[in-house]
Amino acid sequence: MANFPITEKPQFADTMEQITAQDRAAPDTFNPRYQTLLDNDNYLREQVVRQERTTVVNLPAAGWSAAAPYSQRVAVPGILATDNPELHPYTPKDITADELKQRQKFTGMITDGDTEDGYATFYCGAKKPTADFPVLLKGVSASE
Repeated sequence: MANFPITEKPQFADTMEQITAQDRAAPDTFNPRYQTLLDNDNYLREQVVRQERTTVVNLPAAGWSAAAPYSQRVAVPGILATDNPELHPYTPKDITADELKQRQKFTGMITDGDTEDGYATFYCGAKKPTADFPVLLKGVSASE
């Protein structure tokens, strides 16, 4: 018995043709429906994996614009315009308490953000960070 092909970029289908009493019990009746279900499963799995995918982005102090709202556009490999990632301070276990405090403070200054294919723009409404620092983005379509 052959396996169904895996669709490369599956699309989610929120409807599927209903089987009726007049349909014959043959592969050409059932296979398209099974393919739709398989594609939906693969689409949902890809979305779950994307939501868990993280990437670290470095924000240099010199990269912020001169006037409020301060903004900075940085390259983020794999990010798409349709992504809406969560922003977190990047705080691995081996940093000092002072680094931890500074990264949390600077990440807290970020008030908004935008995505486009390959780039993210960060905004600070009132104050801008005064030193380079990394942030963690969770929910990026792909990462290196």
